Amino acid sequence: VRVRIGQEFQAVSGHLMQTLGWTRLSIVDIHRVQNDHVWRRCCRNVSQDPYIMFHGCRSKQNEHNIIEEGFRVDKCVSGGANYGTWLASNAAYSEAGFTFTDPSGFRHIFVCLVSRRTPPVMQQGSDMGGHIRVMGQDLVYPMWVVRYEGG
Repeated sequence: VRVRIGQEFQAVSGHLMQTLGWTRLSIVDIHRVQNDHVWRRCCRNVSQDPYIMFHGCRSKQNEHNIIEEGFRVDKCVSGGANYGTWLASNAAYSEAGFTFTDPSGFRHIFVCLVSRRTPPVMQQGSDMGGHIRVMGQDLVYPMWVVRYEGG
């Protein structure tokens, strides 16, 4: 569902802008992922005071699979088979090599709800609960996909 200008749009785009650190950034659009099946699997873990973190994927097909199936730990390749889903508290980390550019020249990034109650598989850093967190199955919900451009 496309998010229109308003409080939700401002919150998501503002968080991206704040943590990306670009001086010139244009938000093309924000889409809220509404996948009831994935939400039911994840909601007990991410619905209470979640971290808001970023996840980049390197292809449109990966993005599509995440929207349709959620984050599938059994499909992860970074860190080894079944390791977990990698997330960053700062969009700049995800942007640095983990996002893709579509044929129109727009970058894509997920803004996710991440369980605060369940310990991560791995964590590095300290701000906002760790710059990098690797989370297990059903501990991350891909809430929004943002398309943007700039630099």
